Amino acid sequence: MLHCTQDFALSTSAAESIVSTLMLGAVIGSLVGGVVADWIGRKPANLITAALFFAGSLFMTFAGSLHTMLVGRFVAGLAVGSSGPCVSTYVAEIAQPKTRGTLVTVNEVMVCFGCLLSVVVSSNLQDTENGWRKMLGMTLFPPIVQLLGMPFLPESPRWLISKYRTKEASAVLKRLFYSDEASQKIIQAHLDFGTFHDNFFHAMIELVTDELTRKRVLFCVTIAFCHILTAANAMLYYSSYILDELQTGNTHPVSSLSKEIFVGIAKLAGVCSAVAVVDRVGRRPLLLIGTSMMLTCHFVFAVCFWSLSSTHSETVQTIGEWNLYVFIFAWNLSWAPLMWVVCSELLPDEFRSIGMGLTFGMFWLGSALVNQTLLSVFHAFGTGNAFLLYTFLAAASLCFVYFKVPETTGLTFEQIAMLFNEQVAHVPLGSAV
Repeated sequence: MLHCTQDFALSTSAAESIVSTLMLGAVIGSLVGGVVADWIGRKPANLITAALFFAGSLFMTFAGSLHTMLVGRFVAGLAVGSSGPCVSTYVAEIAQPKTRGTLVTVNEVMVCFGCLLSVVVSSNLQDTENGWRKMLGMTLFPPIVQLLGMPFLPESPRWLISKYRTKEASAVLKRLFYSDEASQKIIQAHLDFGTFHDNFFHAMIELVTDELTRKRVLFCVTIAFCHILTAANAMLYYSSYILDELQTGNTHPVSSLSKEIFVGIAKLAGVCSAVAVVDRVGRRPLLLIGTSMMLTCHFVFAVCFWSLSSTHSETVQTIGEWNLYVFIFAWNLSWAPLMWVVCSELLPDEFRSIGMGLTFGMFWLGSALVNQTLLSVFHAFGTGNAFLLYTFLAAASLCFVYFKVPETTGLTFEQIAMLFNEQVAHVPLGSAV
């Protein structure tokens, strides 16, 4: 967006508004998206999200003023926010238990691939005339593909059952490779186990009054809070700044493009590793391993910056640089994909889309707060001391995962719901419960 701000001759505050407007839209979109998916269905909600992506891209590509750009950023933010609960809920509900983790995680793979591709494309277009318009124009194509392809996909059978459209649900289950007998068992189990609501307000009343439902939704919001405590999003957002700080005084600094490409490769490598093992190793081991690595990386950053405050050792600078790539890898091995997997599994059917919306809303708000305060924390406490603080915050997240997050690999939603009939407690590493 740098060339965009130059073309429009924007002030610093106006340039910041371009970033914050998307964040505002994402918060609203995440809260509303879950409600819409519960009201009209997962499939139509995803179509609306794709349409919002297209509209936002259109406004931004042909923006002739700051106001038009802000409209485009806000609409794109709505799409970004709503895509979280809509996509993850839909994929989780059409997937079989044995492949659910892999399929939900594939969504994050495509996000990481898109980030890496955008870096490569922008490096080739940024110095061309209207290069930023060309880059934004390319974002018109993915939502077109989704708009054309989504009508051929089935509606979520669990949403259909929640609306008592059992014949349609049975047809979808057969299409998803379930036998007639298995389909009927799934439908009956869901009808016996689920509590369905006529409208959003009845659902909210149960959320407030039913202790078990409230417990499951708050549990997932807490998982989002633990993700925020790792400061992972801020680390990605300020990765170039951190690398620049590490390389102060370096006679052979890494180019900005190389930094972005290495970060993109680390993201993609981490999430691809998660896809490969998430349904075999389990959710808990990956979260525990990834959080432990992130905690260690925060501490290594602290030591590096303490050392660099007194001497400019290129060895320490190199360690710090690779430490960032390891951190990004660990994040994408664990929290980046698995927060959505675990939360979509732990939430009850009747609150899955709404609960995912609340979870995403919490995540976006918390991430915005950390993003806005990271540099201030660096300046107030010193970069090394700030990373020591983030080490302790990541340790708190690790403790929550170890003592509270259950293993859900291979379990049906009904089996997962049984976990909350008793106190959610420590589950042995790698156990499938």
